Amino acid sequence: MGKGGYFVCIQCGPGVGLCGIKVIGPTLGFVAAVLSAVVAWPTATVCRLVSCCDGGGDVETGGAGGGAENSWRASASKWWWKPFAVNTSVSGALPI
Repeated sequence: MGKGGYFVCIQCGPGVGLCGIKVIGPTLGFVAAVLSAVVAWPTATVCRLVSCCDGGGDVETGGAGGGAENSWRASASKWWWKPFAVNTSVSGALPI
C-alpha cells in the first residue's frame, strides 16, 4: 500500500492571523493556485499562439494592424498571472 504525501504552508509574522501564524489560508491558497494554473497557463499559451499566427502588425512597437493582436496578448498576459491572484485572494480570505 502506497503512502500519500502531505504538505502544509505556514505564514508567520506580526499582524498575521490570530496568533501570528496562518496555516489553513496559505495551504488552501496554494492548492487553489495549482488548480487554477492547470487551467490558466494552457489557456494563455493557446491564446498567445493564436495571436502570433494572426499575422497582425508588430506588437512590440505597435505597428500597423497590431490593435487586435495587442488585445490578445494583453489577455494572454493576464491569464499567466491568474494563479498568483487566486493564491492571494484565497489566502487573504481565511484569517487562520
